[in-house]
Amino acid sequence: MLENGYIQIYTGDGKGKTTASLGLALRALGHGWKVLVIQFTKGEQGENYYGEMVSASKFSNNLEVAQFGMDRVVYSHNVCIEDFKEAKRGWQFAKESIRSGKYQLVIMDEINICTDLGMIKVSEIKDELLNKPKNLEIVLTGRRAHPELVALAHLVTEMKPIKHYFDMGDKVKVMIIPDICSIEFGRGVGYNIIERVPPQEIHDISATKIREELRAQGKL
Repeated sequence: MLENGYIQIYTGDGKGKTTASLGLALRALGHGWKVLVIQFTKGEQGENYYGEMVSASKFSNNLEVAQFGMDRVVYSHNVCIEDFKEAKRGWQFAKESIRSGKYQLVIMDEINICTDLGMIKVSEIKDELLNKPKNLEIVLTGRRAHPELVALAHLVTEMKPIKHYFDMGDKVKVMIIPDICSIEFGRGVGYNIIERVPPQEIHDISATKIREELRAQGKL
């Protein structure tokens, strides 16, 4: 086990922040660590939607994944009181888990979004990180990491987008959830927007066309 656990941050507009943290989790599991992944702003969207949830059942002895969020992606234009409640529940769970001494690695996935949207106070996170168990490794992910957390961390990586398949005219990724469809596509390289439309309006359309339509509506 680690003598001194570090604080790591994966941020930036590029894809790969959660993926990088899960790679660390896989390595930690290989060394017999107890790993906890806490996912903020992410909720159940159907069986097997999040592969990491499925993986947790296969590493049940050492890997736990807990989600605190609604069944959609959270942005400044759609955040609601329920998102704040979920973030508060997740943060309480995170604090208890960090203090428990039960884990060697705790990943707080998308917690940077919670601070950026004002759902969790930066001062509370700083206090928890400064007083964490000495041998506990903690990872924070999400866009727009707060400068105070960046200054506190031992390692910070910013994901920079170069290319994304959504920006290359590929067909949109359609995710079916009860009574509604979500169309996910790029808004500039590395930015994702979620637009929800009735299922009957979903056709064989490209991300480029969707972007043009939203730009005409003043949403881009």
